[in-house]
Amino acid sequence: MFARPLLAPFFILALVIAFIAATARPFSSQQKWLVPIGVAIMLANALFIRRAAWLDEAVSWHLYHVLVALALAVLAKGMIVTERNMREPLA
Repeated sequence: MFARPLLAPFFILALVIAFIAATARPFSSQQKWLVPIGVAIMLANALFIRRAAWLDEAVSWHLYHVLVALALAVLAKGMIVTERNMREPLA
């Protein structure tokens, strides 16, 4: 009964917290900007594309899922620690 109406606000809140945490945490990889960019893409996607009144339903559905895939790819690339980075000590 309460889960359905509260799901979207909790998801948006979680994305905002993830964005703040991604920009504030120390990064061990060279690509420090990828994780915040991925979270920002997901946040903008959830806010502006998912049920956009200014887009056709099919276009918004496809664009939403393409941007989800893009955000997940960017997040994965930003969070992967390469073998080269694992050998370097964290400073």
